[in-house]
Amino acid sequence: MTFRKVILSRTELYEKIWTEPIAKLAPRYGLSDVGLAKICKRNKIPRPPRGYWAKKQFGNAPRRTPLPKIDHDPVIEINGYPFQTRHPKIEEPIIGQVALEKKHDRKIIVPERMASPHPLVIKTAEILNSAKPDRTGKLKSPWGKCLDIEATPRDLPRALLIMDTLIKALEGRGYEIPPITGQTKVKIQDVLVGFQLRSQLIRTRLEPRELSLEGYYEFGYNRTEPRPDLPGLLRLEIISGYQGDSQARRSWGDTPSLRLEDLLNQFIIGLLRAASATEVDHGQPVKQRDDDEPFQLDPETGSKL
Repeated sequence: MTFRKVILSRTELYEKIWTEPIAKLAPRYGLSDVGLAKICKRNKIPRPPRGYWAKKQFGNAPRRTPLPKIDHDPVIEINGYPFQTRHPKIEEPIIGQVALEKKHDRKIIVPERMASPHPLVIKTAEILNSAKPDRTGKLKSPWGKCLDIEATPRDLPRALLIMDTLIKALEGRGYEIPPITGQTKVKIQDVLVGFQLRSQLIRTRLEPRELSLEGYYEFGYNRTEPRPDLPGLLRLEIISGYQGDSQARRSWGDTPSLRLEDLLNQFIIGLLRAASATEVDHGQPVKQRDDDEPFQLDPETGSKL
């Protein structure tokens, strides 16, 4: 593998930044959007503000921010991540496998009770059932010791049942779950894709109390409390793969109309697409999204706030 080396003038990069969204431009140079943004900042190249491309679509984009003058016009050398060229032998069978997952007779059914659990699920259950919840009330898998699951004691049986069903479905399709040495991964066409299962806590409002003018002001979030005793939302996440596609879907979870149990085929399609899109060293992790913000329920109606 060799580095993608591109040489541009400062003016040339400025023109490209204002011609195409950075999320689409960056992968062409073997960079993340954050990496390319840092190069712009280092060379004092202004970037379009938030909402610019949406406004431009409707002909309302603001004027470009002029490129500020500096003492000299530096030559910008971009050394992207070492990429591999995708091989059609990986992509072609995956296209067929995605089509199969959409067929009705391939629907994955999660049973009401676990029967003959997978050895990895047995090991995970033993570790998590003997663990103590953290300060948020969650049980978290120790790194590299078992399947990557994060759930409250109340949600753990359901999480284990979903993971057991998913792993059996993956292996039944001929995909391998390698021994756990770090991330939980599945091997698809020799590409390793990491994934995890997480629960999202509910927060309920605390009862109003008399306002005190002393001490620090408490914002609304501080007037809620996490409720690990209530059923939370479960979510499956892909945490590696998709290096060439920053817009690809990575998360499938409970919604008001669907349960995670009904989305396992869609999640497998996501894994297949992640394997097909992975150009970097197989299984190279990407930044995990940090969107596990607990939601709130109204204590009177039980509805989501």
